[in-house]
Amino acid sequence: MNRAKQLLALAVVALPLSVVAQDGRLKLPDFSALAARASDHTDVSLNGILLNLINHIGDEKNPDTAQAHKLIAGLKNIEIHTYEFSADDAYSTSDVDKIRRQLQSPNWKRVVQTHDTQERGDVDIYVSTDGQLTNGLAIIAAEPRELTIINLVGTIDLNGLAKLGGQVGISKQVAAAADSGTKTAAD
Repeated sequence: MNRAKQLLALAVVALPLSVVAQDGRLKLPDFSALAARASDHTDVSLNGILLNLINHIGDEKNPDTAQAHKLIAGLKNIEIHTYEFSADDAYSTSDVDKIRRQLQSPNWKRVVQTHDTQERGDVDIYVSTDGQLTNGLAIIAAEPRELTIINLVGTIDLNGLAKLGGQVGISKQVAAAADSGTKTAAD
């Protein structure tokens, strides 16, 4: 009986985590302390009505705007957090590790992992799937003086994301890594 109660308690704790993971949404830590230490930071949190509003702004004749609208149309939530620091190792790797542990669930698949020993930088890109449908994307780019975490939830066109490099808070390097990930995932 005691073992049954332990399993039930574990299931109750694990259920919310599996529900969160199934739709491609990550539970991100509170980054306010990190933002206070950063020399520069950008935090973007968009969902529902705001995404719909953004999707109606801009000139549709502009190819970049049209591409952004196409990408946003399938999204339910966008979280982009970028922090730059004036000193090396100003953020805790434990915050990053909490996010990486969520990405170990079965519906998340790492499609890109890069490591630059000289620059001490890592980029990891994960895709969450539900059957054949991509329903989430997570990007973690960590360098000694910069940390970027991106979580997109909803139907995602990875090729479209790669074309948005340098826009909407997505660096060209992250977009290039996403593009190489789509080619890797297709192989």
